[in-house]
Formats: sequence, structure tokens, C-alpha cells
Amino acid sequence: MAAFHAAHQDRDAIVLGVTLDGAEQLKEARAFVKRHKLPFVNLITEPSQEAMMKFGAGKFVGTPTYYVYDPKGEIVGQNIGPLTRAEVEEFINSFDKAPQNGK
Repeated sequence: MAAFHAAHQDRDAIVLGVTLDGAEQLKEARAFVKRHKLPFVNLITEPSQEAMMKFGAGKFVGTPTYYVYDPKGEIVGQNIGPLTRAEVEEFINSFDKAPQNGK
């Protein structure tokens, strides 16, 4: 996701990391971000149903879970498990080719 974010952050997409590990795992979560040199914002929150509903509309199943939101903030894609940069780019590109407003 770091490579995808770097390639797209100034054009058409950004990555936002959300960790549901809470305060007890704050040190470990920060170490993970630092160790992997993640260039995007990473939020850390408590593991609650409210947080899961806010970020994944209650569809959080496992780690990692990826959600793709459109510019209106609506979820347009979800993936449970690892994704490559190419897979994410292919998904994003499918929106560029899709008809807009019935056109």
C-alpha cells in the first residue's frame, strides 16, 4: 500500500491506515508503522463495533481488510487479505472506464 499511496496521492487516491488494536497495542502499532516506513496516515482506535461501523460499515472480518471509498465517501470495494499495488490499480482503473451517469 505504501507504493500505491506514493504513486497516487497527488493524483487520484490516498491510503489511510486504521488499526483497531487500541491503546494496549499503541507501542506495537507505532513500531509497525515505523519499521515498514508507511508514508500514509495511520489511525489507532479501540476495537469497538462503533469503529468498525464507521470505517467498514460493519463488514470488518479479518486483518488486513481493505476498503475502497469513492469521492463521495461511499464504499465501492472491499478485500479481505493482502492486495498488491497492481490489483488496487486495476480496481481503480475500472472506475475510469465505467460509464458515468448512464453515459
